Amino acid sequence: MKTYAYIENGVVVEIIGPAADADGKEILISERFSSNFVAKLVDVTNAQPKPSAGWGYDGVKFSATLPITLAQAQAVQIDKINAACATDLIGGFTSSALGSARNYGSNDNDQRNLLNAALASQGQASSWVTQLWCANGAVWSLADHTAAQVQQVNTDWLAFRLSRQRKCADLREKISAATDPQVALSIAWG
Repeated sequence: MKTYAYIENGVVVEIIGPAADADGKEILISERFSSNFVAKLVDVTNAQPKPSAGWGYDGVKFSATLPITLAQAQAVQIDKINAACATDLIGGFTSSALGSARNYGSNDNDQRNLLNAALASQGQASSWVTQLWCANGAVWSLADHTAAQVQQVNTDWLAFRLSRQRKCADLREKISAATDPQVALSIAWG
């Protein structure tokens, strides 16, 4: 399993350990984070000695002597918060529009499909039906949705999206208000 150092402006901001699914199989870093975030990672699985947050990185080797400035810490944490928010937004959401909680996808295609269905549902008769992908437990299927149900799914998506965007904005404000690099680095999406 792989361990990575998140590098920003030549400074190790965070060490990211491995993650595994329920079967113990490693979850690839590219499946856990956005491509912009992954581009700033360096594989340190076999690095000796292991770097820590605050170490310098010159593109080849790590050094424990480079301090991180407040501006660097804030920029790094804001990038991390933005990446975490983006990842969360495409990770799916829950709606009870069909009477019980179901999971709906929220990647770019899912968002476009929901928007198209919501627009098409406007002013439709109560007998109007379309299908949306959703999961009841672990089973995904195209399920029939009335106009009112499509609109409820869209309302639930909007509430989910706005809650994540508000969380992102609040954390960014806290990071920007930090007066110490270590405080800025400690503010996480979690």
